[in-house]
Amino acid sequence: MDLVFRGMLATAGALPVPPERRSKTRPPTAIDQRDLMQMMERLSDRAPMLDFMEREYGTRNILELESNQLYHLRWYVEVLLRRG
Repeated sequence: MDLVFRGMLATAGALPVPPERRSKTRPPTAIDQRDLMQMMERLSDRAPMLDFMEREYGTRNILELESNQLYHLRWYVEVLLRRG
């Protein structure tokens, strides 16, 4: 038996990636992004929020954020809105 065939046999019964190794974040939806953009429109000054995004995520574009990052940013915007 040659090495290529043995390698195929060894990987043929390979198990799928275990759940703990899979990504736990779902992709962001357009609804999540839209809701956050609507919240941002209520901010009198967006500069602190944009600075936060750039510092934490390396971008100033909401469309580039993951779902968990959108959640975190939403929380930050809610705090800014409460402060006035």
